[in-house]
Amino acid sequence: SERLTQLGNVQGDILQQAARLVSPGGVLVYTTCSLLAQENMDQLAKFTEATPGWICDFSRQFLPIEGGDGFFVGHLRSV
Repeated sequence: SERLTQLGNVQGDILQQAARLVSPGGVLVYTTCSLLAQENMDQLAKFTEATPGWICDFSRQFLPIEGGDGFFVGHLRSV
């Protein structure tokens, strides 16, 4: 949807801004309370493709269990 695209653009902008504050060799953790690939793995893929010197060491999606919310976390490292 258009709204999801807008939110994705905001997420990408925030990720780019945060990356500028990380020292070489530093770590940036990206997390959302979303289960949508567009807001999670797709964001990390776009970021690492567009931003030389960054890799995603690992990511994990946590599904909602026992009434809790699901969420996503990605561990990015400046190399």
